[in-house]
Amino acid sequence: MITVASLTRNERDAVRFRDSAQRSRIREHGVSREHRFSKIWKMQKSGKPLDFERESSYIVVHLSRVPSSGGTLDFLIRLENGGHMQFTEQQLQEKWDELVRLVTDNITSPRKEQLLALYEKYQERIALAPASAKEHYHNAFPGGYLNHILRVTRNALAIYSVWKEAGAKVDNFTVEELVFSALNHDLGKIGDEDGEYYVPNTSDWHRNNQGTIYNINPNVTWMNVTDRSFYLLQSEGIKVSRNEYIAIHLTDGLYEEKNKPYLVGYDKNFQLRFNLPIILHHADMLALHTERDAWKKEVADNPVTEMKKGNPQTFPKKAKSDPQKRNNDLKDTFSKSPNAKSIFDNLFIGGTPEKE
Repeated sequence: MITVASLTRNERDAVRFRDSAQRSRIREHGVSREHRFSKIWKMQKSGKPLDFERESSYIVVHLSRVPSSGGTLDFLIRLENGGHMQFTEQQLQEKWDELVRLVTDNITSPRKEQLLALYEKYQERIALAPASAKEHYHNAFPGGYLNHILRVTRNALAIYSVWKEAGAKVDNFTVEELVFSALNHDLGKIGDEDGEYYVPNTSDWHRNNQGTIYNINPNVTWMNVTDRSFYLLQSEGIKVSRNEYIAIHLTDGLYEEKNKPYLVGYDKNFQLRFNLPIILHHADMLALHTERDAWKKEVADNPVTEMKKGNPQTFPKKAKSDPQKRNNDLKDTFSKSPNAKSIFDNLFIGGTPEKE
């Protein structure tokens, strides 16, 4: 348990409660620091401990005034993720550096400078956004988005090399188009100027029963991920080639119904004329399954039976009773009924039930 008194000043300044109305007032009207953290101060003054791991569903992190040293970011990642650390501060920094290198080494000017400026503008979100809302899908934890797009890009470069060595046609698109598409195919998951795309789910029931760790933010203008990705790019004046446009749109393959006319073409005149979308889709699926397998292994290594006994909040609640048990109970009740045979005969043979 972490007590309020044990936090550093920067850590206390980084905590605010996840009340959406209060967050809006803070953002728009600059509510005073005392009002913003009144609950923290009151609890600290009384000496009452605040169990952050239990209450993490109701707390958000805010990094604008937090230095990048001293382990503060590590603390905040644990806080946001219910006490479970996925990446350390150093690991996140290494991933950010890798992202910058991929842009610097593969994207030409002026898009290189424009893309780096866009990433810098949304650096906090890129570093801490999840890649999905559900834990059993993939990378539903802080840092999951950055980890995912880097893995997709590495996979795309590796698959491109395999296709090239196998003699497949890869000379009608460039490596820059491949890297650009891979890095930005999920860009919309960071949100936009109105707010972040994913917000932590405060419902313990949905977290425990559905694995829904995040919700889509209802306070931002609705767009699907792909459309928001292009919106963010054009908002910074970043041009997209035709190959990149089609590849990003088709990244999800046939999981998106709107992609079917592009991918299932029986007329030779309307089939894809380059392989970049296929390579990108395979790279994304490989990343997704790699990340999902990592989650499955983590669950297997940390079974529910090893959690603390006596605390019902640590055990997922069962939403429904066992249907097999329910059926067996009904059969058992029917078979023990003294009037069962006469009921059957009356319904299906036409007999008259015996009087009791």
